[in-house]
Amino acid sequence: MEKIENQSRERIITIKELLRGQPALRQLDILGKADRLFADKFADKKGRFYGGVLTEEEINALDPEYRKRDQS
Repeated sequence: MEKIENQSRERIITIKELLRGQPALRQLDILGKADRLFADKFADKKGRFYGGVLTEEEINALDPEYRKRDQS
């Protein structure tokens, strides 16, 4: 068995993770921001997100309070 050193395990965060446990209006707000800010990155070029890992920049842009909730 190989020993892997110095490899940090970061939590993978997707749109689904950002939406989990949020009220419906907050979910719509996050999805609306995703459509406006990152439509060019999404699969169908219409702003619909089909999955993938979000970067730190994207998380902060979509839901700045996520890190505070995640830590508690």
